[in-house]
Amino acid sequence: FRMNNDTGEDRESASAKFVGTCRDLEKPYLRLTSAPLPNQVRPESVLHKSLEIVKQRWKSKSCKYLVVCEQLKSIRQDLTIQCVRNAFAVEVYETHARLALENSDPEEFNQCQTQLRELYVETNVGHQAEFAAYRIYYNMFTKSFQGLTHEMQALPDNLLSEPCVVHALAIREAWSQQNYARLFKLYQSTSHMGSYLLDLLLPRERLAAVRTMAKTFRPALPVTYVQSQLGFSSVEQCVTFLTLHQAKFTDASCKALDGKLSSGSLLSAVVVADKDS
Repeated sequence: FRMNNDTGEDRESASAKFVGTCRDLEKPYLRLTSAPLPNQVRPESVLHKSLEIVKQRWKSKSCKYLVVCEQLKSIRQDLTIQCVRNAFAVEVYETHARLALENSDPEEFNQCQTQLRELYVETNVGHQAEFAAYRIYYNMFTKSFQGLTHEMQALPDNLLSEPCVVHALAIREAWSQQNYARLFKLYQSTSHMGSYLLDLLLPRERLAAVRTMAKTFRPALPVTYVQSQLGFSSVEQCVTFLTLHQAKFTDASCKALDGKLSSGSLLSAVVVADKDS
């Protein structure tokens, strides 16, 4: 008996290719400890309806993300048990991945995008360019340089000219070169839901940029300059970020950063997520 790393679905059960008989539109996700019975698994025809219910409930904001997440995991489980790997499976995983991004759930997103990589190869359907860009951003977030190299080498020729992929590669280049001004400028025009992933790494990169600025600009650095370079929407937002990360200002007006004092204090600062990024 062997579990799928994605959601704990039973791979050996999937090989049996049986069709479930359960008619429940909603069903809790349960980690399997034995081979499931047909009456515990919903057939694909029912799962289509289940997915629509999940989408409607989320769109109407009638339930919390954790409830939606559980239902999507349950749908994914039933698909895997029956070895359903088609366009509908792609739709399910893409839906769950997007909802995970919207709710700052990188772990669930990663499970979905890992399965999508395989499904795209098998089915050649879905939003492949969009998710290729997401994988680049995700590897930036996790600082997986090996993963980034693999993703770029594995990009098929037909995706290299896609705007979202071109944009993701430009962001990766700016990030790898520590070209912060260009990184945050490109961030402003990120398409689809890429900004949700970039939001996860922005605080870390902004802190690194401010540390560099504090070392370079002495004795003082205008906060307006920091704001423009790091893509903050307002001076107030920039000051809040700097304060949270122990930056020191020249006076109480907070109009200029004290380079000398901030160099030391910023080194000990812990990254704090900026929810308004």
